[in-house]
Amino acid sequence: MDSRPSIRPAATVIVAAPAVKADALAEYSVFTVKRSHGSGFMAGAHVFPGGVVDAVDHQAFGHEFQARYTDCAYRIAAIRELFEETGILLVTPSSALEALSPDALQEYRNAVHKDASEFETLCETLNCRPAIERMLPWSRWITPPQEKRRFDARFYLALLAETPAARHDDEETISSCWLSPDDALESAEKGEIFLPPPTWFTFRELQSLPDHEALRNAVDGRNTHAIEPHILPGEGELILVMQGDPEHPEVPGHEQNRIVLKDGQYTLHIPEQGREES
Repeated sequence: MDSRPSIRPAATVIVAAPAVKADALAEYSVFTVKRSHGSGFMAGAHVFPGGVVDAVDHQAFGHEFQARYTDCAYRIAAIRELFEETGILLVTPSSALEALSPDALQEYRNAVHKDASEFETLCETLNCRPAIERMLPWSRWITPPQEKRRFDARFYLALLAETPAARHDDEETISSCWLSPDDALESAEKGEIFLPPPTWFTFRELQSLPDHEALRNAVDGRNTHAIEPHILPGEGELILVMQGDPEHPEVPGHEQNRIVLKDGQYTLHIPEQGREES
């Protein structure tokens, strides 16, 4: 009998909008929220907006809409959670937002936070649909079995032509900011923010992609097979071994493929030519 915690489906959005700093190396910034220190998962960490896929996400907007993508429920959840946590509402047509005042938008945000089914009600009222085609699959991470709470989280990339007004919800998240990949990694290295391993790993990937065109090209043909790390015991360090690492208990390989966190600093050991990178 498998005694490991059950895995809950979840969705996360990497929102990339025009850079908020004129001197940033990348032409875009990514919106992050800081989770509450009382949160039961990743407390105090800076993460991309997202959350659990609700049962209603699997039926919302009807069978024809759901049939557009095999991961449609995840995409709906990603957009719904993005709206709940940041106030960013990605719908088609985008002109539907013109009918909403800031106060009305906040009221709907509060309603959706209390009841996920209210998201479909909001879209019906505005005569729009969630812009699921704008959710570009980026990666998929499954929480290590050693954790008490486990998620099968699909990460989506959303490319925005303009920087929207966005703010954390002051409940599940307590602050928020736009960060370039370089700023995010530098702030984490200095200990100013904490990035969970999947978030840190994603920012490292984004670091080599300077603009929306590069991001869009990176999505094409991308491998989104699940990354399933396991935690190894370490002296004063966190070791996450991924598939292909010799010490991965389920999918071992011949070269190190792991993330190591020690003294607040990450090191990535990747199989390509046995490289080690910080």
